[in-house]
Amino acid sequence: TWSSSFTPVEGSNTVAVRQTDVAGNTSGATTVSFVLDTQVAAPTVSLTNDTGAGGSDSITNNGALTIGSTEAGA
Repeated sequence: TWSSSFTPVEGSNTVAVRQTDVAGNTSGATTVSFVLDTQVAAPTVSLTNDTGAGGSDSITNNGALTIGSTEAGA
């Protein structure tokens, strides 16, 4: 059994591992890549149809909402 640790950075990261046996033979590397994203994007929400007299008074008889500014892959 063997273990190690590292500190990933914000953004793209790649970890590569290989092993060496007692005879000194070393395997090819196996890699895993990932993106570390610690920033949270604030979504937006608005009425799909503002049916009030002013058109932008946030009064409606239709409760449909539009959600925007969502983060891709989240």
